[in-house]
This record gives sequence, structure tokens and C-alpha cells, in this order.
Amino acid sequence: MSLNCADMHTHRTGEGSFRLLSCGSSKLAEYTSLEFHPWSLPDKFESPQEEFILKLKEFNALGEIGLDRLRGPELGVQRRYLDFLLETAQACKKPVVIHNVRCESEVISALRGFPNPVLFHGFCGGVSSLERLLEAGYFVSFRKISNAEVANFLRRNGLKNTGIESDDSGVDIEVVAQELSVILEIDVKNNSIETFKRFLSI
Repeated sequence: MSLNCADMHTHRTGEGSFRLLSCGSSKLAEYTSLEFHPWSLPDKFESPQEEFILKLKEFNALGEIGLDRLRGPELGVQRRYLDFLLETAQACKKPVVIHNVRCESEVISALRGFPNPVLFHGFCGGVSSLERLLEAGYFVSFRKISNAEVANFLRRNGLKNTGIESDDSGVDIEVVAQELSVILEIDVKNNSIETFKRFLSI
């Protein structure tokens, strides 16, 4: 794989490109994000051990973390974890990767005052949602774009703070980049690297 595009969020190891690998174990790649996925949370809030905070310091980012209205424990439990994790990321000066399913307002409320870079991965919302996130200074990444209005918005306004991802699809990031370049009529590869570097401050 070449070095001419970057994967903002993936669960698949590999070599040869900028990729932010999301995992819950030891650091497995040059750029790794420590996952605390809402799907895997216990039914009751239990404050993570100090070992978790020490582990986070070895990683480039925290996430994916977030809220999911369709899966995981009760939303109040998820929110307590999210608040704790954001406090921890702030203390460790780490950017965060957000998992958001039908909880955008709640996630943005939790992020109020959070000073570090934030990536909403796997974006699949509409234009108003995208504008809201970008105007707030957040990063957004796509695996695909099926919404014509979103595509038109990006063509008109450019790709600042937007990136691409493979997530858990098994699709090579080069293929994702090619497909989105055709849809947007813009070569997204160079932009993906710039976005990746700014998100991780590298």
C-alpha cells in the first residue's frame, strides 16, 4: 500500500499508510487509538482503573468512545462513561474519536469545553449536521457518501477538517479514496493526509 492517503479510523492492521488503528489492547501500530466502545460497556458505571489512564498515555488518541441510542447499556450509563473518558482525554491531552448513533445533541453537550481535537467517525448524517460539526471545529470522516446534498456541500465548501476511513469494512483505504474522489470530483488523497496530521498534531 502506498503512502499517498490516510485512514482516519480503522480496526484492521496493515502497513504502508497513515492509519489510526482503533483497539483495546497494546499499541499495535505507529498510530493507535485506545478504544472504549459504548457497545462493550457494563450495565452499571464502574470507574476505570488507574491502569487505563497509564495505558492511554502510550496511545495517540482515545476512541472510539461515545453514545449509541440503539445498542449498549442505558444511555445514562453511556453518558457517565463518556464524561469520564473526555475528562481523562483532556488530562492526558489526547484527541478523541467519537462513535455517535442518533445522539448528536447529547454528544455535543458532553463535548462542551473539551479543548482537544474531536473526530466524528463514520459520518452519515445530512448537511445541517455536517455544517454544525464543522463550524464547531470538529473533524469528520467518511467511508462512503450516499447523500447528494452532502456531496454538493463538500464540493462547494472544500474538505477542511474532513477525512476518510475504512472502519471495519475490510475495504482498502485506497479504494475508499478512489470512490470518494469520483463522487466529490476532488482528489481526496492529499487532503486525507493533511487532515490526519492535523487531528493527531504530527
